[in-house]
Amino acid sequence: MSGVNNTSANDLSTTESNSNSVANAPSVKTEHNDSKNSLNLDATEPPIDLPQKPLSAYTTVAILCLMIAFGGFIFGWDTGTISGFVSLSDFIRRFGQKNDKGTYYLSKVRMGLIVSIFNIGCAIGGIVLSKVGDIYGRRIGLITVTAIYVVGILIQITSINKWYQYFIGRIISGLGVGGIAVLSPMLISEVAPKHIRGILVQLYQLMGTMGIFLGYCTNYGTKNYHNATQWRVGLGLCFAWATFMVSGMMFVPESPRYLIEVGKDEEAKRSLSKSNKVSVDDPALLAEYDTIKAGIEIEKLAGNASWSELLHKQRSFSVFLWE
Repeated sequence: MSGVNNTSANDLSTTESNSNSVANAPSVKTEHNDSKNSLNLDATEPPIDLPQKPLSAYTTVAILCLMIAFGGFIFGWDTGTISGFVSLSDFIRRFGQKNDKGTYYLSKVRMGLIVSIFNIGCAIGGIVLSKVGDIYGRRIGLITVTAIYVVGILIQITSINKWYQYFIGRIISGLGVGGIAVLSPMLISEVAPKHIRGILVQLYQLMGTMGIFLGYCTNYGTKNYHNATQWRVGLGLCFAWATFMVSGMMFVPESPRYLIEVGKDEEAKRSLSKSNKVSVDDPALLAEYDTIKAGIEIEKLAGNASWSELLHKQRSFSVFLWE
């Protein structure tokens, strides 16, 4: 009889336990739904973005970026002018050779060296001199490589009849233009307001095309002269383009990304404020600042890569998959 009573008590206890579990289940489910809803709310919360003002509000920034984009104009100008220099009579007489008939000409080897060494200098300058922008800032870096370019032009324009002097000047100016080709669009992209950044960066390419066209026009306009004016006018104008670009860099703010990298956070906020036409304490500006800083921290955690890694196929493939 006692066994029956014990069994009934156990059944009753089990029933009460089940009923309590059922009673508690809705509360657990409710808590789960609440946490899920809170997560959904966090996920759907719109990010703070910088206000988009009328394009007229960014006129000053656009003009400064245009002046920096003259780095592309300098590159295009050399392409347009050198193609005409090698066919001008005075240039050939000074830097060419004389054949058996007493006629001056530029051999294919010498012409190829004079023309192509500039591009070789650009390749080296783009790799080596662009590091100046990482160490001293984009603005100082651009001024430095522009100064190197001017030195190269000075060597070329003072050449009298020694082709190798002109050749050396081409190398040096190529080094400068290579650094400009890296730092100029980099500074524009890091300074320009986010919603018009693409337009302003494209100014670099536009200036390059315009430089080629005006270089051709200059050669056409000076071809009727019979002295060094034929080619020295085109070279002399390079000083004007360099001066124009450097004058723009005196007013453009430093790259906020560089300033954050070197720990100048307050200056970075002022740079963002100047470019985007908002106050330093604007929540959207602070959110943009946090985004840039987070990206820099991620890059630092990833570590530095060596040039030798480019030659390791397995490493490059794995990095590509990870990205």
